[in-house]
Amino acid sequence: MAEYRAGCILKYFDEEYADDFVDKGVIHFSQLGYFIDLEDGNDAIADSYEGSRVLNLDMTEPGYSLLIDGKKISFNNSEENRPQVQVKVTPEWVKEKGIVSMANLDFVHDFKLDAYNEATDRGEFVIKPDVIKDLEKLSNNKSRVPIIIDAKWLMKRLDEVMTHNYHAQLRSVRYYDEKAPQNITFQELQDTPENVIFLKRNKYRYQREVRIALLDAVPEKGTNISLGSMTGHAFKLDPQTGLETFKIAMAKSK
Repeated sequence: MAEYRAGCILKYFDEEYADDFVDKGVIHFSQLGYFIDLEDGNDAIADSYEGSRVLNLDMTEPGYSLLIDGKKISFNNSEENRPQVQVKVTPEWVKEKGIVSMANLDFVHDFKLDAYNEATDRGEFVIKPDVIKDLEKLSNNKSRVPIIIDAKWLMKRLDEVMTHNYHAQLRSVRYYDEKAPQNITFQELQDTPENVIFLKRNKYRYQREVRIALLDAVPEKGTNISLGSMTGHAFKLDPQTGLETFKIAMAKSK
């Protein structure tokens, strides 16, 4: 079910759910429609563009016209200021699909060498400060608990628990320029409609998101699935300082 390059997974949990994940592997799938309709001003999770096909139409191109009160509007064909009309279409079926969002930290790009022992050829690597700054946008002012997860173990558990019991996919989110002519082609949407669930605008690229999508409809309040104990493979960090103090020790030459 996995279609992404495994790195170091980080997921934020509200404090009351953190132990349930470590001890029982409980993950909560929320309806995608929850994030589409959310209006609490939390831009880190609210996104009305989730699950949408987005088209930006150049109104100076042949075949396009705009009518207002029955009158055709003409546009100046200027390269400096080409008028566009954005069309956003959200299929109703996507709103019932369940998702779990996590951050995928790439070892090469998101970590830096902090200390090195030449005698043992072992280095300690820490998360880069700019990456920490990005991730903290997901922490709700450091009130949520960050949990580091062994990505390979998580993929193993997902395969064991979900592959034969659920219609689910694990993929990296594909980010797009919201001013591009389209975020997904009509043909791709026809051939693999579930791809639209893994699209987000470039403004969310800082989230480094990998998500699990449950492609069966889930209840309005979501649903829980247990992967079994994650003890020894998932580690709670301190909400205030955990990202700064987290280190990976390994041979520098690897």
